[in-house]
Amino acid sequence: MKTKTIPSFNRAVCNGCGACVRTCPAKMIELKQLKAVLIQSRISSCIQCGHCFAICPAGAVSFNGYTAENGLKKGPVPDPEFLMNMIRQRRSIRFYKNTPIQEESLSKLKALLPYMPTGCNDHRLHFTIIHTPDSLEALHRESRKIVRFLQKTCLLKLLFPSFRKYEKDFEKGADLIFRNAACVLFASSPANAPCRNADPWIALSYLDLQAQSMGLGSCWCGFGVYAAKWSRSLRKMLEIPPGYRVGAVLLLGTPDEIFCRPTMPMPVDIIEK
Repeated sequence: MKTKTIPSFNRAVCNGCGACVRTCPAKMIELKQLKAVLIQSRISSCIQCGHCFAICPAGAVSFNGYTAENGLKKGPVPDPEFLMNMIRQRRSIRFYKNTPIQEESLSKLKALLPYMPTGCNDHRLHFTIIHTPDSLEALHRESRKIVRFLQKTCLLKLLFPSFRKYEKDFEKGADLIFRNAACVLFASSPANAPCRNADPWIALSYLDLQAQSMGLGSCWCGFGVYAAKWSRSLRKMLEIPPGYRVGAVLLLGTPDEIFCRPTMPMPVDIIEK
C-alpha cells in the first residue's frame, strides 16, 4: 500500500500570491497573514494532484520529497501541427521486427507512467511489462492454451466469429494474439477505483503516443484483456494484485512495415450547439 503524502509549505519563501489556494481541488489551503497554510480539518481530502507544487511561482511547496529546486523543470511541448501529424499517422502495427526494445527507450516509457491522468487522481494503477524472451514465450504459451480452450468449448466461434479466417495460421504456430511484439503492457486498476474502466485505457493511450514519437509501433490487444479475465494462471503469471482487473493491453515493438501516408477515414457525426 502506497503511503499518502501531503504537500508542505515554506513560509519563508511563500509570497502570498494565493495561486495554490485557487487551484487546490480539495480546498484545503488558505492564506493566513499572507502565507499559504494547510487547513488541518481538510488534509484527508487531499487527492495528491500536485497542483499546488506545480503552480507556485515562488517554489514554496514541497511534494513527494521534491522541491522546486530538485524537481523537473518546465520544458517545451510539441506544436499543434506536429501533434496532429502524430495522431493522424498513428497506425496499428501487427508486424514487428525480431528485435528487443532498447533499455533506454523502455526506461523512458516507464518513467512516464506516474504522470498518467486518472479519474479523481486515483493513482493506484498497476502495470505489468512483459519484454524478456522467457516471459514473452510464457505469455505466448498461455495465450495458446486459452484459445485452445475456447475452441474446445465452441466459445471461440461465439465470442470471436472472425477468428475462423486465421485458424490455419494459428495451427501453424502464428502468434495472432500478441503479434510477436517485443513488449506487452498490461494496465490494471482496482475494482473500487472511481474510473476503473477508463483509467487503464487513458494511461496506455498517452504511452502509445510517446512510443510513436520514439519510432516504436503499437497495437491495442483486446483479446489480452479477455484472456486475463478468463485465465487465473495468466493473472498469476502477470502478478496482478488481488482486487485488480486488467483493463487495457498494448503491444509495442519495432515496426516491420512502413505506411506511406495517413488514411482518409470517413467523417464522424458531430453535433454542435
